[in-house]
Amino acid sequence: MWILIFVKYVVELVCKIMKGGETMAYIITSGCIECGKCEKECPKDAIYQTCGQYAIVPRRCIECGKCAKVCPVGAPKKKEKR
Repeated sequence: MWILIFVKYVVELVCKIMKGGETMAYIITSGCIECGKCEKECPKDAIYQTCGQYAIVPRRCIECGKCAKVCPVGAPKKKEKR
């Protein structure tokens, strides 16, 4: 049962992030090829895989840019602050 609750939370969080409901330094764009290099490089474990793409947890992102540096296709992009 707790797994279903967790999955629901993650899905809601991803939807909120995709709609711009939370601010973060970086976003992972649709050019992501799911190689996983960004997830391994992140010092704060702020990147996770979901629904065929990687995503960033806004509260954990420290704007270090390591994800963008290791990505072979440049999928992580610095998000402009509002």
